[in-house]
Amino acid sequence: MLVMSTNPGSVVRVKGELEQDGKSTRFVRVFYTLKAVIKGFKEGCRPFIGLDGCFLKTEYKGQLLSAVGRDANNSFFPIAWAVVEIENKETWNWFMDQLLDALGMDGNAITWISDRQKGLLDVFHNLLPNAEHRFCVRHIYDNFKKKHPGSKLKYLL
Repeated sequence: MLVMSTNPGSVVRVKGELEQDGKSTRFVRVFYTLKAVIKGFKEGCRPFIGLDGCFLKTEYKGQLLSAVGRDANNSFFPIAWAVVEIENKETWNWFMDQLLDALGMDGNAITWISDRQKGLLDVFHNLLPNAEHRFCVRHIYDNFKKKHPGSKLKYLL
C-alpha cells in the first residue's frame, strides 16, 4: 500500500468479507490515519477528541466516521477517519478499537465529545467506562427542537 511505504508508521486497516462463492472478497470498511497525525496529536493537541459520522452520498453509500482533536491554536486537528457500511454499535466499536490502537493509548485520559448516537453510547459504556464523555450541545439543541416545537421552550435551553 502506497501510504505505508511513503509514510511509515501510518495505520490503514481494511476489512473485507468472503463472498458466497468463496473466491472473491467484498470491501466492508477501512480505517486511516497518518504517522505524522498521530505524532501531532500526542505532542501538540489538547487531550480532547470529538467523534462524528456522516452519510456518504455517492453511488457506493456508507458512512464516514471521524475523530478530530483541538490543537494549541484552538483549531480542529483531524486525527483519523473510516468509511464503514453503516453507523451502528459494531462499526463504532471497530473504529474506536482501531483509533485507540493507532494512538497507543487506552483513552481514559482523553475527554471525548459526540452526539447521542445510541451505538456510540454503548461503546463508551463498555470500552471506556472511566473516560470523560460529553455531548455536543448543537445535537442536544436540535433534538430538543424536534421534540418540543414552538417558541414556548425555545429559550430555556
